[in-house]
Amino acid sequence: MKHGKASLLLNVLVSDLVDIQNYTFTNYGENQLQKYEAVLDKALKGILFFPNSGHSRPDIPVIYQVVQAGEHMIIYRVEEMKIYVIRVLHASMNFDKSLSTCS
Repeated sequence: MKHGKASLLLNVLVSDLVDIQNYTFTNYGENQLQKYEAVLDKALKGILFFPNSGHSRPDIPVIYQVVQAGEHMIIYRVEEMKIYVIRVLHASMNFDKSLSTCS
């Protein structure tokens, strides 16, 4: 996904998005899946247009920013004109443990 000269790099979190889609579809059905995909898409586009709109959290390294999307948190970092989306985690998850597998 690109906006102007900024790039949003999503390849690291594909499994997170697939897990969210599978869980939502299985537990809530197709209509809710479509609604939630729209919520995630809107949040990702918001990050693309306003990369520094996220906030920090005491339970994640300071290089990352967080934006809420429904019940999930999108964790990302900005380097020059690239936005690296690291994870999409449910708000109730242990972020410190979940981020320890990311580089």
